[in-house]
Order: sequence, then structure tokens, then C-alpha cells
Amino acid sequence: MTVPKILSSEDFLLFQEYLETETGLFFDEDRDQNLRRALWDRVQKRGYSSYDEYYHYLKYHIEGRFELRELLTLITTGETYFFRNIAQFDVLMRDVLPEIIKRKSKTPNRSIRIWSAGSSKGDEGHSIAIALMQVLPDYQNWNISILGTDINRDVLKEAREAIYVRKDLGELSPDLVERYFVKRGSNYVLSSEVKKLVRFEYHNLAKDPFTLDPMLNLDVIFCRNVTIYFNLDTTRKLVGKFYDCLTPGGYLFLGHAETLWQISTKFQTIEYPSTFIYRKPETESAQPFVAFPDPESLRAAKTSAQAPKAVAAAPLALAKMGTGDPVLDKAEAFYQAKQLDEALALLNTMPGSGKVGMLKARILTDQEKNEEAMELLTAIIRTDDLNPDPVFLL
Repeated sequence: MTVPKILSSEDFLLFQEYLETETGLFFDEDRDQNLRRALWDRVQKRGYSSYDEYYHYLKYHIEGRFELRELLTLITTGETYFFRNIAQFDVLMRDVLPEIIKRKSKTPNRSIRIWSAGSSKGDEGHSIAIALMQVLPDYQNWNISILGTDINRDVLKEAREAIYVRKDLGELSPDLVERYFVKRGSNYVLSSEVKKLVRFEYHNLAKDPFTLDPMLNLDVIFCRNVTIYFNLDTTRKLVGKFYDCLTPGGYLFLGHAETLWQISTKFQTIEYPSTFIYRKPETESAQPFVAFPDPESLRAAKTSAQAPKAVAAAPLALAKMGTGDPVLDKAEAFYQAKQLDEALALLNTMPGSGKVGMLKARILTDQEKNEEAMELLTAIIRTDDLNPDPVFLL
């Protein structure tokens, strides 16, 4: 019997619920063809005559956990390369690492602890190691801990081997490539000097405890382009755990399309011209702050180039307005999945409010419609402080 490629809604729901329970990963039936292709591939290779048979093997058979690994290999391999989102690595090298080094060099605790959560083939963890080596020439005299974790065991094996192809090198400058890699045929082999700084381990962010020593008292956590696959509740729990793992004053880096809007108000937002990051307050009594432009600054803006900066700073401030409603949450999910037209169409069905307008402004900025985004931001902000749910004119 040939298994049809078309997966019924009932079968999709079974796998959707199973994967969300086991891994935290959420797949939308309307848009996730990747999961459909992966399921069809595994059903064919296992020789099952229906998706239902494969589901019961996956969930109930004693070897189902091994089959889950194979399925995850197909659905969790994402795009990655060295120094991805170069703006964040600029911030890491220019501001974050020097601040940590300066603070800790004055104490007996000459240690730096970093976690790359969702590390894939190791590009991110190894990029962090290279950045640290560049900023801290005497790193050998420090206690350095860089942990990379992922739910995909195949990419963890690749990370430990650290053999890359040219496209994986991404934003690395030629001199860094020459310094830290050895070219063998068409491959680039990472130097042992970098490899020995990073430890790679399996970890399920949605289910496993955060108790490994390298996950505790962290100075920096990178978790980029991971939460876009989680639902809101799982993301909130994850960010809460990250907060607990960070040492006071520690930094959290998210992906360029991810924010803590509707997720957490515990972190401080630190804004830079081309990106923004989050920081755990140094004392529990410290109030989280947001680098958010005041209304007069918005009204006085002379160029639309200021729109990305304003939009980048705003999401955490808007978290104080509440969690929104299901329609807004779905629009946010579309936005996180980079389905901008779908998100905008959904927002256009909703009454005008600060939350709706802020998400519209983010979408317009991503579409490089900065002038429209700036006009929308100016309309949202009426006073120096945000009302619980400010209403504005579209």
C-alpha cells in the first residue's frame, strides 16, 4: 500500500501534539510543509502503510525514542553560519565581552561562562569562541566555559567534528579564516585551539532540567531563532529558566525576529543602532528599563532611518500592556515565522490599539517601509508614559 503524501488534519494534529509534548516544537498545520515532508519520508523508510501506524510506533514502541531522533534530524536542521547576524557579534565584541572582562578582572573570579542554546552545527558556539579569543588575548589565563546544546544529535556530531564548507564561514573575514581554519580540499577544518573552548551536549530545552554545571551562573546566553518554533507558554517558561541561569548582569541574545514582548518584563533592554539585546538586572531590586524613544523624539524625527531603532526598542515596553488576544497572538506567530503579509492582513481586521500598531510598525520596518513605520509609531505614543492600552488613529 502506498501512503499518500497528503496528511489529513486528524493525523497532523496527532503528530503536532506529540512533538509539542516531547520537544516543545510547535508546527502550524497551515504552513509547515517541512514536517509533512519529514513524516512522509520516515513512513516510507520504515515501511508503514499509514501515518497512524507510524504514529503509534513513534509514541508507544520501545524504540520510538530512537525513531524520534531520526525525525528530529529532518525537521530541526536550520540555516546557520559563522558570525550570523554580524550586528550582534559586533555588540558582543565591542561592548558585552569588554564589560564582563573589566568587571571580573578586578575579582578572583576570572571566569567567563557562555551558553549557545540551539547550537546546530556549532557555527554559533565556535563563533563565540573566536570572538572571545579576539577580545581577550590572554584567554588561556581565564576559566572559559562555552557550552553548545541542541536537540538534534546529528548536528551535534558535526559540531564536535568542526569541519565546514565555504558557505558555512559566513561573515568571517579572510584573516580570521586563515588564522582559525585549515583548508583541506573543499573543506575548512577548525583549529583545535578554538574547538577545545566549546563543549557540545544534547539538551531538550522544553523537557530537560537546566542543571548541567555549564548552564549555571552564566554571563551570556545565545538562544537565537529557537523560540520561533515554540508556543507562547513554552517560550515564557524557557525565558524564565534562562533568567535563573544568568548571573546578575548577564546578557541574553535572541534572534533578530524574536523579542520578549508578551514573554517577560524581568529583563532590561539594551538598545544599539542596529540591534538590541537583554540583560538581567544586577540587583533584584533594580527596575527593568527600556531604551524607548519619548514622544517628542518621535515627532521631531527628521529621517525615516530612525524607525528601525525605535521599533527595536519598543517591544518589551509594550509587554506591560498585557498579553493580548488570540488573534493578536496568531498575528505575532505569523510575524515570527516571517510571513509578514499574512500577519499584516490579520492585523488589519483588528481595532486600532497600541499593541496592534506596534506589531504593524515592526512589520513595516522589516519591509523597509520606514517612513510609514515612523508615522505609526508617532501616532501610538501620546504621552511620556504608555497607557494600559493606548488607542490611536490609523
